[in-house]
Amino acid sequence: MRQGCFALVSCETQLDEFRAVLARPFFREQVKRSEAGRMVDTTRRLALMYDLPPALEVSTDPSDDYLLSLARVSGADYLVTGDKSHLLPLDRHDATGIVTARELIQRLGHGRIPGLVLASWSEED
Repeated sequence: MRQGCFALVSCETQLDEFRAVLARPFFREQVKRSEAGRMVDTTRRLALMYDLPPALEVSTDPSDDYLLSLARVSGADYLVTGDKSHLLPLDRHDATGIVTARELIQRLGHGRIPGLVLASWSEED
C-alpha cells in the first residue's frame, strides 16, 4: 500500500446493511434507487472484501459483532462509526481503534494515515 493511502474493508453482510440503510425513507428521499445501487456496487468494487469467521460476542448489540469480527480478520486500523450506544464506547477492539468519521478526518489531517479502514452505518448516523 502506498504511503498516504488507505483501503476500505467490507464484507457482504455489511453491504446488505448498507443497502437496507439506503432503503430507509430518509435516504430514499435523498438518494435515487439507481444511485443507491451504484453506491453499494462501487463499495464492493473498491473495498477489500472479506469472508467472515463466526461473529464475536463483544458488543452490547449483537448485530454489531460482525463488524468487530471483520475488524479482527482484516487487521483494520480503524472502525469508523457513528454508533454512540454500542461501538464507540468500546474505543478499541484488539488493534483496531473505534472512531467517528470526524475523528478519522482529524487524524488524517495530522498525517496519521491508516492502512485499513472499516466503516459502519447505524441508526444514529
